[in-house]
Amino acid sequence: MPDRPMSRDLDSVIPTLYRTTRDLMQASDRTEVCETTVESAQAILDIPVVGVHLHDGEGRLVPIAASDTVVERTDGEVPTYTADSTDRNDRLVWGAYRAGEMYRFAEDEDNHITKDGLFVPVGDDGIMLAFPPQKRTFSDAEITAVEILASNTEESLARLDREQRLRRKNERLEQFASVVSHDLRNPLQVADGRLQVVRQDCESEHFEVIARAHERMERLIEDLLTLAREGTGEQEATVNLAEVVEAAWREVPTPQAALDIETDRSVRADPRRLQQLFANLVRNAVEHGGGDVTVRVTDLEDGHGFAVADDGPGLPSEDRDRLFEHGYSSLRDARPRTIHPNVVLYPDPTRSRGVRPGCESV
Repeated sequence: MPDRPMSRDLDSVIPTLYRTTRDLMQASDRTEVCETTVESAQAILDIPVVGVHLHDGEGRLVPIAASDTVVERTDGEVPTYTADSTDRNDRLVWGAYRAGEMYRFAEDEDNHITKDGLFVPVGDDGIMLAFPPQKRTFSDAEITAVEILASNTEESLARLDREQRLRRKNERLEQFASVVSHDLRNPLQVADGRLQVVRQDCESEHFEVIARAHERMERLIEDLLTLAREGTGEQEATVNLAEVVEAAWREVPTPQAALDIETDRSVRADPRRLQQLFANLVRNAVEHGGGDVTVRVTDLEDGHGFAVADDGPGLPSEDRDRLFEHGYSSLRDARPRTIHPNVVLYPDPTRSRGVRPGCESV
């Protein structure tokens, strides 16, 4: 009778686990993940018969990767295990998979699974099967290492699923942005063309305001496409806050409103998006605070941010916690607005990019 292979301690398999974890995190598809798992299990357990089967969503555990010995023993026909099969092997494999716990097994001379060895579930994704060439006792360290391997394999498969969902989401988002920008550009081009014709027939101080609004709409469309294609769409630069505020003020009709800028602060920001933020704040103040509202932009007293405020009616105390919820409006039957008048906004360096919105009534 041949000597049984020696069990291995945890220290001897840690380097293999480390390399495998790195390779699993870099794997580009499910097959590569499973192949890496098979190779690692062979090295950890020092056995030649290892396979990984994944659930196909239709009641089958399908072979994805198997060691050369498994392929040779099955003449290239590695079995698929079916949930509703009456075959003994199928029932034992599915029993372990459903239980979600490691089982031990062995094979008899007819290749029937009995009760000694390793079934290793890989979360809800599938199962790893490891058959020793002869009876042996696996050490606690080997069992722990294989459980760690199965957990890392599960996480790698989950990562691939997340990446695939994200790719699909981004593809849909880019398609949506392209369609929307096309639909927006058509009427914008018509409006811009009509503006050019009218300018040839007469003069008006309103034409320049309309032209700037058209240019702003074109930039917003470009920002929409950039956001869909590149993620944040941000292009940071050092900008003068007062200049950005004044540019935003010119975007909004404010015939009776007043602007009071009491800051010479420069900030790191995407100029377009910062200008859009200020334009929204000004528009909101005029719409909710009255046409003769005064909007003030000042530095915070502690010097770590800036504030935007107005002398409108203020924010109801019961609504302050909901102020920055998407689509929030204090007017129940109005179209959604996310910023209320008479609110101070300030940045906080503890948040991403050093900005955290906050509010208080003044």
